[in-house]
Amino acid sequence: MKNIIVVTGGAGFVGSNLIECLLKKTKKKIICVDNYSSGKKENHINNPRVKYILGNTLNISFLLSNYKKKIHSLFHFGEFSRIYKSFEKFNDCFNSNLIGTNSVFKFCLENKIKLVY
Repeated sequence: MKNIIVVTGGAGFVGSNLIECLLKKTKKKIICVDNYSSGKKENHINNPRVKYILGNTLNISFLLSNYKKKIHSLFHFGEFSRIYKSFEKFNDCFNSNLIGTNSVFKFCLENKIKLVY
């Protein structure tokens, strides 16, 4: 049974608020994947249904390899969202926003996981 929802960037403002909403609206377990480049551990939600994994979307297949058959859907917020960061940290932004997002798309496609982007 597919009983897991994944949220990349779940330690950020949008991701952590989504996790709170999902906990109220569904009984599924939630996995948050975040590298804490902008997210904060203070945004963690203390709930036994939520598991936090430190990681990067570049390694999404590896990070979620033990869960892929149980994942129902994936919400992808794990990227740089502020334009000025793309000038300061071009390589990091490129890797996260393009390569990392492509890794997420590929992982979802290969494992028939619903993707919300």
